[in-house]
Amino acid sequence: MDNAYYCLQEIGGAVPKKTASRYVEDPVIRSMRVRTWFRAVMLASGLTPAQLEREFSEKEPARAASARSCIWDKYRRGEVVPRSGSMSSGRLGLVERVERRYPGTAAWLNSALWRLADKAPMEISELRRVYDGMPKPIRALFLVDCAPRALFWRQQSDVEELCTHLAHVDRVEVLIILLALAKEAETIQDQRQHVLAVKAVRTNILGSIITESLGKEVRNDISIYLNRRWQAPGYFGLGVCEELADRPC
Repeated sequence: MDNAYYCLQEIGGAVPKKTASRYVEDPVIRSMRVRTWFRAVMLASGLTPAQLEREFSEKEPARAASARSCIWDKYRRGEVVPRSGSMSSGRLGLVERVERRYPGTAAWLNSALWRLADKAPMEISELRRVYDGMPKPIRALFLVDCAPRALFWRQQSDVEELCTHLAHVDRVEVLIILLALAKEAETIQDQRQHVLAVKAVRTNILGSIITESLGKEVRNDISIYLNRRWQAPGYFGLGVCEELADRPC
């Protein structure tokens, strides 16, 4: 499937710097996003962990060939997060060096997918930035054309119609949109929207393209993680909500 396995149009991007200090990433989510990045690099390069270590080693060639740190095996298992940004020496971090060689791989590590899936709460300003990072036709579904500091910016849309349609669009970008709707519902305490978004995520995440993109192992792990998050949401006053509590992803 040409580049569908490892090229992802980044939506929302990395965690905004203004909120990064308040967000503590769940280690389970961290492991999943590193494993997905590793898989993208492996598919893009066609190289083994040992070959990737030699290609991107900072050691002298002779030393790199004689002794392996097995760091890429740790990336494969999601045990260590690769360095990103500029080092004190001025050298680019591993993520950026890999991105130069294999474009599109860094998006998997920095995707808003992971922040949205994480159990940690999100502020409405963070969600606005996620929506603002979407392609223009999709962004228009969520944001009105207003000044950046406007108090009211969220476009009113038919959430049920939107979720029903998107549930069957088999793309990782759509999964991100649905996760954003679920996280938004938690933030604004909209039970109905949460029911609809959760139901759509549970259908969407089973898509074949999403499974191939994330890898079956990570797809299964993120499904289990989300199912645990949503197993007992504490819905009240909505009879249709309770059926979702025990439904697996």
